[in-house]
Formats: sequence, C-alpha cells, structure tokens
Amino acid sequence: MGHKPCAQLKTCGRREWLTASDPDALTQVLPVVYDFGLGREVLYTTKLALFELLRTRSLRLFWRIGGDESQSGSPAMDSRLDISGDESKVFELIEDLKRNSTDVQRAATAELRLLARHRENRMVIANCGAISLLVGLLHSTDPKTQENAVTALLNLSLSDNKIAIANAYAIDPLIHVLKTGNPEAQENSAATLLSLSVTEENKLQIGRSGAIGPLVELLANGTLRGKKDAVSALYNLSTSRENKVRIVQAGAMSHLVELMNPATGMVDKAVAVLANLATIPEGRNAIGQNGGIFVLVEVVELGSARGKENAAAALLQMCKNSGRFCSLVLQEGAVPPLVALSQFGTPRAKEKARALLNCFQNQGYLHSGRSLIVYVCS
Repeated sequence: MGHKPCAQLKTCGRREWLTASDPDALTQVLPVVYDFGLGREVLYTTKLALFELLRTRSLRLFWRIGGDESQSGSPAMDSRLDISGDESKVFELIEDLKRNSTDVQRAATAELRLLARHRENRMVIANCGAISLLVGLLHSTDPKTQENAVTALLNLSLSDNKIAIANAYAIDPLIHVLKTGNPEAQENSAATLLSLSVTEENKLQIGRSGAIGPLVELLANGTLRGKKDAVSALYNLSTSRENKVRIVQAGAMSHLVELMNPATGMVDKAVAVLANLATIPEGRNAIGQNGGIFVLVEVVELGSARGKENAAAALLQMCKNSGRFCSLVLQEGAVPPLVALSQFGTPRAKEKARALLNCFQNQGYLHSGRSLIVYVCS
C-alpha cells in the first residue's frame, strides 16, 4: 500500500494556509489550487470536501482569513474574489444555501460574506437571488451561520440593494438577530438596520417593527463597536417623529447622556440624537431628568464644531418655550460659552447661540445687552 499524500496547515501572520509537500494531496482536498508566491501554497476554500477533512477547525481558520477586516487582502487574493464576470460560482453557493446540512450552509454563507465585501460582486450576488435565502438563514439555529448571513446582508446593503433587502422581509429577521445573536451578529444586525434606515419608508418600518428597544439594549450593554452601531442607527431613526417618542420611551436617554463622555469617542453622534429628541416634549423632559443639560452646556464649551452646533440646537429647543429650562441652563453657566459660540462658531452654531441668548433676554433672564458685552470683553 503506497504512502497517502497529507495536507497540512501552515500559519503566516494573520493568515493560515493549507499546504502539502505533494501537489496530489491538494487536488484531493480542493477543487482549485491557488499559487501565492513561491512554493505550492493555497488559501483554502470552504467546500464540503474540506469540511470533511478539517471539520473541527476549518471554519474558524476561514474567518481568521475573511473576517470582514477593514484592510483588504493581498492583490492576488482580491483578484480571486472578483466574480463579477462569473455567476456560476454564486449559483453554486445559492444551491448550498438550500441544503439541509448545517456545515454546508455555514460554508456557503461564509463564502458569500467574503465575496460581498467587494463592491463589484454585490449586484451579482443580489441578481442571482441570494438575498431571500440569506434572510431566511437569519433564523438559523447555528450561531455562525446566522452571523455569516447577517454580515453578508450588511455587505450587500452597502450598494444599491437596500430596497431589495427590505422587500425580502429582512427587517423582522434582523431584529431577531439583534435580540438573539452572538455579539458580532448583533453588531452587524444593527449596522444593517442603520444602512437600511437611510430611506424614509424603511426608517418607519424599522421603528414600527420593534427595533428600537433592542438597539437601546445594545447601546446600554454592547461592545464599543456595538454601541457605535446602535447610536448611529438611533440617529437615523430619530429623524422621524414617531421614532423619537419610541426612543425616549425605550429608555435611551440615560445611555445617550453617558456616551457624551469624551472618552467614549461618540459625543458628536450622541449629541446629534439629543438634538433630534429635544424637538418633542418627551425628549426635552427626558434630557432634563437624566442630567443632559449639564453635558450639553459642556459640549457647547468644549466640544467639536459639529458637537457645539447640535448642543446649542438642543438647548434652544429646550429653552424657547420653557422658563424652567432657561433657568436650569443658566445655572450651568451657559452664557459665556454661548457668547463665544455666537462670535466664533460655524454659521449654524452662531445662529443657534444667538437665538438662545435672545431667548434668555426675551424671557427676562438677561435684563440688558450689558450682560453680553461683559462676557465678550472679559
């Protein structure tokens, strides 16, 4: 009996490769052999044959390679991932999505997730009919398949597939992932909802489907990336009046105020949400009850240009019809930073700051222009 060729794994930095001293070993495992540099090295695929060989390790290794990292792979690898001129590969993967094997579905969703990172491939994948099948797999009981499916949809949504994804009834399944998925799946579900919420119709449907509560939960208890995805999605949703009420009722305000700590890196986005919520009575009351006035005044004084604009806008909304809020804002020492902003801010910031100072004066809290002159000259 002759010696049977053996394929082995080799690690190189962040990537792992399937290698073999005998080229015949590779052809027994993989349908396609890729050459990278010198020697016979292949980036393994996720075909069923490989799962039979390395059932316990292959998917984990695949995601060390794929993983939706911000940096693209090597030019050689990227060129292998361009399927814009070849739909047959996608049709094969779509057939795998329909199979009852968890391993096969996990492998197919993993490969579609990777392919969908490339802009040229997204319309090919969508046009081949993958979206509805990926949406169906958002209810998969296999956590990795669910994660792969939601991330593939996220990648697809970055191109002109937002309406197609919504029309495939994806919003309710995305909310299911947001509630039940592993941390990465939850983050990517929030990011997909963010991507879909750029259209007004989707924005309303997302709010009416119950997404806001789970987004607030992610805002409160998610990872740093999860919090960023959640606050960004809530910002988009908060441009709709009916969603503003839902966001306040879901208890978002205390978490938004917490995010206005500069250490979070999310001050500007949190202030922007507060500025939207301040346009409704429920939002104004929640800002006052959760310590929001102090942090808004702080942003007017120390925030970024965009943060100062939105903080001044939020304070203006609170004060223009409420003497009580005027008094509370003044107690936090708002006048000096507002005067400075009225002189040196962006055009929008100047407008909001001057309107707020006029509001104080009109309501009798600043009795003459002298008060303002003192602050400007001091």
